[in-house]
Amino acid sequence: MPLTLPMRPSPLSPSSCPLDLFRHSQTLDELEDYTEGAHSSILYLLLEVLGVRNKNADYCASHIGVCAGLTTLLRGTAFHATRGAIYLPRETAGKVNLVDSVLLKGPQTESEAKALQEAVFDVASQVRPMRP
Repeated sequence: MPLTLPMRPSPLSPSSCPLDLFRHSQTLDELEDYTEGAHSSILYLLLEVLGVRNKNADYCASHIGVCAGLTTLLRGTAFHATRGAIYLPRETAGKVNLVDSVLLKGPQTESEAKALQEAVFDVASQVRPMRP
């Protein structure tokens, strides 16, 4: 019997990951949408393969995927910057007056390093209810 996969909250598809990998995200919500589309989809697929069809499991997969995605992007900030990619949202960087050149070249002063640290902390410490 062929396996058919029902649509989960964030199916793995190009439209579920609207953030161009080398485009600077504008908001944290946009970045969270990207990480859910990229990371949670894999967890949804695993749940489906295991035969788990439970809204609570989907909800947990969504949270875990966003968390894993944000963690992965934050850990790779320096690596991505060497390739011209910036994942810290513009709204977050703007709150601490962090400009693209600092993100791409790395902080050159103590104040730039502190601003970068604050922006990363801001993204890492976001606790928001997931959108239904």
